[in-house]
Amino acid sequence: MRIAIYADRDHFARFEGGDTSYLHDALSSCFDVSLHWSPDANLSRSADVVFVRFPRARPAPIQFLRDLRVRCNKLIINSPETLQRFRSKHHLRLFPDLTVPTIITRSHETILRFARKHGVIVLKPLEGHGGEGIVRIDYDAEGKSGLRDLVEEHTVRYGTPVVQPFIERIREWGDKRINVFAHEPISAVRTLPAADSFICHRAAGGREVPTEVSNGDTAILDRILPFLRENHIWWAGIDVIGPYLGEINVASPMMIRRADEAHGDTRGIDAVVTHLRRHARRHGL
Repeated sequence: MRIAIYADRDHFARFEGGDTSYLHDALSSCFDVSLHWSPDANLSRSADVVFVRFPRARPAPIQFLRDLRVRCNKLIINSPETLQRFRSKHHLRLFPDLTVPTIITRSHETILRFARKHGVIVLKPLEGHGGEGIVRIDYDAEGKSGLRDLVEEHTVRYGTPVVQPFIERIREWGDKRINVFAHEPISAVRTLPAADSFICHRAAGGREVPTEVSNGDTAILDRILPFLRENHIWWAGIDVIGPYLGEINVASPMMIRRADEAHGDTRGIDAVVTHLRRHARRHGL
C-alpha cells in the first residue's frame, strides 16, 4: 500500500523526532511511504492513503485535498471537509451534557454574568493550542471592573474565547488524551500541570504519565465515536478531564508518540499500522 504524508516543512524540521517523524518512520517500515511539503497531484494520485499533518497555525491546503479526494476516491486522514469544519472548539456545543458549562462569546456582559454565577472561570482561545492564552479569573478577587478589563485584554489579543468554570480538581485529574484511530481508542496518556500552574500542557511545564481508558472514558467515547464515523474522522485526540469532555482535536491530533513514551512501548503506533493493514486487505491494496 502506498501512503503519502503531507506536512509543513518548517514544523517538521523544528520538531525533528516529533509526532510526524514518529508516524513516518513507523509506516515506512511496513508500507511505501512518501513525504511531501506542498500539493503534488501526480504523486498523490498514486497513493492509496493520504495523511494530512499540518499544525493548526498553518492550515492544510483544503481545496487541493478536496479536489484530490473527489477525483481519486482515496482515504484522506483527516478529510478536508473535516479539517475545515472542526478546526476550532465550536464542536463542544455538540456535547453540552459531556462538558462543564461552556459558552463561546465575545460579549463582555455575557462573560460577566457567567463569571458572577460560577465564581472562578477560565478563558481559552477558540482556536488556541499548546496551552497558550489560557487564563484563570476569580470574579470575587477581580471585581466587575477588573474582570471586564481582563476579558477585554484577552479578546483583543486572542479573539473569541471559550469560557468555562475553573475545574478545582484539575491538578489531581490532569488532562487525559485518548488517541483514537480508525474510530477506535488505541492509547492514552495523562498530562499533569506543573506545581505552580493549572495548565496541562508540556509547553507550560506539564508532564505526561501513563494511563488507561477508564469506564468513565468509555462512556464518553460511546457518545463521541458515532460523531467521528459520521464525519469521516479517522484520527482524533479526545481530551478528558475527570468526568468531562475537554476537547476533540481533529485539526492536528498528536500524542501517539508521547503516550508510547509514557508507557515505554509502541502500542499506539502499532495499532495505527494494524488498522492500515486491515484497510489494505479490505480494499485489495
